[in-house]
Amino acid sequence: MTIVLSFHKQLTNPIHRQDVLRLLVECDDEFLPSLSSKRIQPNNIQSKEELLMQYMKEKDTENYYILAYDNQQLVGFLNFVPRYQVPGFPLSNDVDTTCVQKEYRNKGIARRLYTFLETSLPSNVQMSYVTRTTWSKNATQLHLYQQFGYTLLEKKEHDRGEGVHTLVFGKKIKDSSTI
Repeated sequence: MTIVLSFHKQLTNPIHRQDVLRLLVECDDEFLPSLSSKRIQPNNIQSKEELLMQYMKEKDTENYYILAYDNQQLVGFLNFVPRYQVPGFPLSNDVDTTCVQKEYRNKGIARRLYTFLETSLPSNVQMSYVTRTTWSKNATQLHLYQQFGYTLLEKKEHDRGEGVHTLVFGKKIKDSSTI
């Protein structure tokens, strides 16, 4: 397994777009709520793929991507909003979505995506802080945030259903004088 990570301000390459869409379809139901369900319009029947294409179009204007390939196969990605303002926290690179192909989980792909975000972005994109929102029952991400030293900034009780809370995490990754 030889994983190559790359940074993209936009997904202009049609192969990258199709690869991300394929991975989103695979991971969609693992999000709470699913990414596709947030885009359903009343009286408009659309496939999961169409709804996730809409998700990608929404992200085109503001999200940057880190892609993880094993040879020619996308095995994971992370997208983030640069210079995002979480209330009460300094401007940050705010992680929007992280997704790893099922066969590649527990092999350090998500860890490598986060490490790249924190240490290897182009200098004009680097920020002193990284933020991330998830839900309280997302054990995999919560474990990763704990290992990476993220701090809980906010908890929105029952925001995603009874007993499921929205959690906002943050981390200072660099002294602002070094950026």
